Amino acid sequence: MLCIPKFEMEKLKKAFREGEISIEKLYEMTDIERNTLFKHYLGEDFAKVVNTNFEKAMLSTQKDAFNKFVEKTFTTKQVDLRTAMIKKLEKIDKVMNQTEVEDFLGDLANTKLGMKDVSEAEIQTMLEKKKTFEELETKILKDTKRGTSPEEMAYGYALDDFNTYVGKLKERTTPLTAKEIAVQKLTNPGEIYYDIASTTKSALSTFDNSLWGRQGIKLLFTPFTGGTKIWARNFIKSWKDLGRTIISKSKTKGLKGAFSELEDPVMRSIRANVYARKNFRNGKYAAAKNGYGLNVKFEEAFPSTLIERIPGIGRLFKGADVMFSGGALRMRADLADSLIKRAEKFGVDTLNKEEAIGMGELVGQMTGRGEIGKWEVGAKQINATFFSIKFLKSNFDTLLSPVKLGISYLQGEKAGRFAKKQAALNLAQIIGSIATIGIIANKLHPGSFESNPSSTNFGKIKINGHYFDITGGMGSIVVLASRIITGTSISSTGGVTKLYEGKFGASTALDLVENFFEGKLAPVAGTIRDLLKGQNFQGEKPTPTSITKGLITPISIQTFSQLEDPSFADALLVIIGDGLGFGSSTPKIKKSTGFKIVKPKIPKVVLPKIKTQ
Repeated sequence: MLCIPKFEMEKLKKAFREGEISIEKLYEMTDIERNTLFKHYLGEDFAKVVNTNFEKAMLSTQKDAFNKFVEKTFTTKQVDLRTAMIKKLEKIDKVMNQTEVEDFLGDLANTKLGMKDVSEAEIQTMLEKKKTFEELETKILKDTKRGTSPEEMAYGYALDDFNTYVGKLKERTTPLTAKEIAVQKLTNPGEIYYDIASTTKSALSTFDNSLWGRQGIKLLFTPFTGGTKIWARNFIKSWKDLGRTIISKSKTKGLKGAFSELEDPVMRSIRANVYARKNFRNGKYAAAKNGYGLNVKFEEAFPSTLIERIPGIGRLFKGADVMFSGGALRMRADLADSLIKRAEKFGVDTLNKEEAIGMGELVGQMTGRGEIGKWEVGAKQINATFFSIKFLKSNFDTLLSPVKLGISYLQGEKAGRFAKKQAALNLAQIIGSIATIGIIANKLHPGSFESNPSSTNFGKIKINGHYFDITGGMGSIVVLASRIITGTSISSTGGVTKLYEGKFGASTALDLVENFFEGKLAPVAGTIRDLLKGQNFQGEKPTPTSITKGLITPISIQTFSQLEDPSFADALLVIIGDGLGFGSSTPKIKKSTGFKIVKPKIPKVVLPKIKTQ
């Protein structure tokens, strides 16, 4: 080992202090340029030693950085792909120049994306977009507010451009002609089923803003932890999102004319806002396994559904989607920020994965996006079969939060206990809020709130003969549990049925569970169930007309059409209630054609007879 004299090293240190040399400049230089520079300060022999050690450090840093990049790129299940890329890195014995870096990234992209057609131009575009958002991030001031400064938003938009571009490469959403789409779908029946299921679910959810009375209702009922404020702020913004989506411009992409694709400025601005937030940039969102339910960092491009491209009505479908997706994303981000801030006040390390996992699950639980564990692998198929399985799971998680907290105490677990305590506190607030509303309702109109957990109307408020669910679907779980435990069922009209009596045809616990999950089926799966049983939930035989209506008619319109001779006030009440997610039901529903249009009687005008000469 060659020892460099102290006075020689002082020359080099002075050059660094005075700015003649910098690490950045050394990284940009070639091997010969670096060696020449060091020779100026240290002489030929010592220059070789310093340059060699510097290159070893560069190589070590570069390999380490690429190793981490590869590990993050591939999932734990892609062990073979990950190992292959790391082996390629291990073979490198010199610092890679820019061309070699691009070649490696191209190889990595092709391996990860499962393609062999990612071009050099596309790799270069990715690198340029990546450089853009990285440079913009350095311009963000430390004391800026949450995702509101121009610098933060510029960074957010640039990162969204990068992720959208990469997402499109992953999906390879190359515009197709109508004929190509038809051939592609006909050769893949599973995709046809999924597309029909997704489209019908979208159709049934159109003309509503139900997120706030269903998935988001828990936040409304948690005033002491800031949930009510988050709910109200984002509820108002959702209507602005609808307006902005409706007036957005169209762009023709692949399919022409009636099927031109809508621009997506609203969702883009919401995603950019999430990227711009400090907790995204400092890695606190990413610390949670589920990314706090945001998933924007790893989100892949989502192709527009065909129904959104239909002129006129497509705008409403698109608007409904943005109101739901955008509202949920922004609401989760606000809740995540609030929870992280509160946790840090209690001394919780929010970058600690064990703590962050529980907090991330809590945010998903409070906004209707429960974790389904191993079932995530088949989430696409499950989503096509059930109307909203993650929403149902989030309700189960909410109701069982005290049990989870109790188990953590019994087992002596400390990591993640903050999130469990918050979940139990949230449930206490939710129960208290619903109970308070029920008490006030019964004071104003006795009997307007049902508190018996065995009744179909439990947790619902009766207005004008119509029942509206204010529990966000949690009430149905409580009803199921109560009926199984007590063996008593009370219908919507007050009829009492004793279960488990052993009589022929009597309902059992299994029947209750089956009926519960049958009611959660998505439109297409529900139609298949009706055809197999020979009747629908109303006991009527399915017909082509009833099936078609059930698949494409929005839920609020379906509920309205089942009312018996509704007044204008009744119709408006039901449509608004269902439209905001407060599911309505009316005992003794009968068929109806809806409003009666009565032609006004026009009195006959009798003209006086005019005598003629």
